Amino acid sequence: MLFWRPSEFDLTVLPFVPATVRPKTSSYKTATAPRAFALTTSGAWLWRPGATPLQAIDKTMADCAAQSKTAPCILYAVNNRVVFGAR
Repeated sequence: MLFWRPSEFDLTVLPFVPATVRPKTSSYKTATAPRAFALTTSGAWLWRPGATPLQAIDKTMADCAAQSKTAPCILYAVNNRVVFGAR
């Protein structure tokens, strides 16, 4: 399911990520530092912390781009707020 409004991060509904892999993302939800979560249409995902939300976004997107050569990286969440698809 794709969200078209901001919502809380819920690993059970991550788009593109196989259901069998989603539990591995649980550390993102419980982390307390500013953080950002990115995913790709091929099912890859990663998250990175930062001193600020902007630093977390920058690091997450840079690391995702470096690791994912076959699919574009999509910013999905910042802290516990889903931003993917938000209008």
